[in-house]
Amino acid sequence: MDDFERVLHRARGLVVSLDEEPGVNPSMGTREFGLRDPDGYRVMVSALQAD
Repeated sequence: MDDFERVLHRARGLVVSLDEEPGVNPSMGTREFGLRDPDGYRVMVSALQAD
């Protein structure tokens, strides 16, 4: 996604806690975080580009 901070803020409002706090994916160099959807599936959200 192209607005990582906005999506992170929104995600924090939708779940009790993130499954994985924001960090940098060493393989891609992009920021990402993880959460669980209502069915329990893990979803990783990644920035469109590296900073």
